[in-house]
Amino acid sequence: MKGVRNNFIVKLVLLIVVLAVGVLGLYYTVINNKSDEAMDDDYPKTTYEILVSRDFENRYPATPYEVLKLYNKYLKYIYNTESSDKEIETLVDCIRSMWSKDWLALNERGAHIENMKKEIEEFRKDKRVMSNYTVSDSATIRRFSTHDNVEGCTLMSSYLYTQKKKTSKAYMMFYFLKEDGKWKILYYELTDESGNKIS
Repeated sequence: MKGVRNNFIVKLVLLIVVLAVGVLGLYYTVINNKSDEAMDDDYPKTTYEILVSRDFENRYPATPYEVLKLYNKYLKYIYNTESSDKEIETLVDCIRSMWSKDWLALNERGAHIENMKKEIEEFRKDKRVMSNYTVSDSATIRRFSTHDNVEGCTLMSSYLYTQKKKTSKAYMMFYFLKEDGKWKILYYELTDESGNKIS
């Protein structure tokens, strides 16, 4: 009789241990899933979310080369992706974060957004795609100073476009000024491959 009772107690203890392990496992799984969901909510998932979540105040690109690469990333997304008016406005604001104070003063935000929408519409109507872009090597940067002794530089970028299986290339020279320790785009102009201005 004593053996039966001991056997029953052992089985009961084992059952309690198995149940406790199951409950702990279930608890751990639920907590882990909630943690993963919370982390998912904090991180951007789409290209658009990644672009608009950029913190230009605290994570501004360090060099003109990096600024121009990031700027082109925004342009390629804007021209090649169907976006709502609100999304375009947000993306244009990101682009404007890389512009100098002087360039911003000459290009009012509302007009800039409307012009961008028209350009995108023409781009789509012509069935053009910005296939790729290339920023010239950092070694090609030409430095200058303004009459106010503000540090500046120029850097060229090329753009490859596809339209009805034909490709074309355009070159743009970008002028930068260093404002508050950040390289900002002063303006840009269409050039030939050698960097000579095209009128």
